[in-house]
Parts: sequence; C-alpha cells; structure tokens
Amino acid sequence: MAVQRVKHLPRRLIAAGALCLVTASGVAAAKDSSLPSKPPVQRESAPVRLDVTGGRWSFHGGGTPFTVVAKLVEAKVPVEIRIQDATLGAVTMNIGFEAQDTDKAMQLLLGGFNYSKFADPKSGRNVYLVTSLTSETKRPAAEMARAAAAPVAAPSAAVGGTQSSRPEHIEDFRKVAPARILSREQPQEEIDRDVQRERDEKLMRAVDALASADTTSVVQRDAMADLARSGDSRATPALRAAMSQVAGLPGDAAPQVARSVWQHAAQLQFADADANALLLSLGSSANARVREVGQAARRDMDRYRAAQNAQPGR
Repeated sequence: MAVQRVKHLPRRLIAAGALCLVTASGVAAAKDSSLPSKPPVQRESAPVRLDVTGGRWSFHGGGTPFTVVAKLVEAKVPVEIRIQDATLGAVTMNIGFEAQDTDKAMQLLLGGFNYSKFADPKSGRNVYLVTSLTSETKRPAAEMARAAAAPVAAPSAAVGGTQSSRPEHIEDFRKVAPARILSREQPQEEIDRDVQRERDEKLMRAVDALASADTTSVVQRDAMADLARSGDSRATPALRAAMSQVAGLPGDAAPQVARSVWQHAAQLQFADADANALLLSLGSSANARVREVGQAARRDMDRYRAAQNAQPGR
C-alpha cells in the first residue's frame, strides 16, 4: 500500500478522519513538511454538486445552507434568488434531483419554500423571491385556523381519535397528481398542458380548503402558500377574504397572510390591479406587523416598476 512507504507519517494526519484527505496528494504533502497544508475545499464540509449541461440539471444539496446553494445557482444559471428572511438562508438543502430545464429545476429546488417568480426588466433574469418555508413547525398549531374566507371556530384539543377524520395536510384534503415528464421525446405542448392542469387543480383545492370549516391550521397555511405562488389572478378574492380575518389571528399568522398577499402580487409582476390594490391595503392595516410587511411590499413594487421604466423605449 502507498501509505506503508511513508516511514514517518504524522499521527495527526491519520487522526484527521476525513476520507478525502487520505489521498496521494495528502501523502505527498506529509513527506515534505516544508509544504504548507492545504485548507479543505468547500465541498468537503458542504458537498453541494450542481451540473448544468445543455439546460439539464443534476443537483445534490448535501446539507448545504440555502444561501450557499443560491449563490452557486446564480453563478451557473441566469436567475436571481432573493431571500426575504435571513433565517431562511440557514436552511440546509438535503434534496437531490435531475431536471430537463431550469423552470422545472427551480420548482424542485424551491419546493420547500414559498416564493414568487417574476422577470426583472432591467437584467432580463427571472427573479425568485423566497418569502418563507411551506411548513414552519416553530409556529403555534392553531395560528392559521381563521385564515379561511369565513370565520371558523377554533378547534377543540384533540382527544383520542376525535379529529382523525380531519385532513392534516393539504394533500389529505384533496390529492393532486403532479405533472409528469415521461421522456425526452415528449412533446412540449403535452408537458405544458399537464403542468397547467396541476396548477389549476392546486388553485381550486386551495380556494376550497380556505373556505372549508373543517380544515386544520396546517392545511390552511399550505392552501395560502399555494394561492400565493399560483401566479393566477383567481387567487386574489380568496386572499382578500383571508385578509379580512387578520384581526382575529394570533401571533405570526397575520403577517404571514400579508406576506402571501405580497408574494401573490409579485408573482403577477405587480401588473394586476386587484392584487396591487390588496397589497397597498396592507399599509393601512390596524395590525402593526401587517403594516410593516405592507411597507416592505410597497418598496419592492416601487423598485420593480422603476426598473421597468428604466428600460429603453419607455
């Protein structure tokens, strides 16, 4: 073995423990103590891998913080990822996937987040505004119980199996079959139809879930997230109804509804009059935290419009 030819291999090199350090280059460095040791490269502590070839993605997160992944993606793909909350940047990315194009890859990459997508008219890049996690276990269990279109009585504490029939997750409320890419030869129009079918079904499911008096806070939260990222103006009335209930919401629930309104307007590229009016109404809310979200949303809308107006010919 190559290691046996090194007569005075330092004991601490053996104790280093990292598999990738016991290589030929590591042995060569040990034989010449005058050579400075090389610091570990990033992939040893966070082995993220991203290969983009011909538009096709191969990604492995390896437990890497989201901020690191976002920078890597931006360096290889013409997109911009804006992380609204700094705490989201520390989320570790353990997923792995392959995708045939960037649109599908970004859906998979951001599948655990609530986000909106719009084009930056100045840079020409697609912008992904990441606002929150789709599931946030740190929140109180009942914080979104009144986010539906009509007031909903607070559920009583679960005793035994008394609430077993209530859906615990949005998929339990109504399942939606995901869009599928069957082969590389599949016609694009067929893929587009299936993607649109999935979007329509998720939108209708979210509207129905918010209107239902028999859904849990988790289902309501997931429904709100689906509406916010739908990019469909049909979501606006349901979000407006949810906003009408914020006065009775506890804790972080009210600002979360406000962030969903912001995300919805951004997803529509701040071009939908009804969605914009709902966003602007946040600034006059009696809830101070909702007003704070509204002010940030207004600044985001103003920046976006300023960038649009800066384009040549406008």
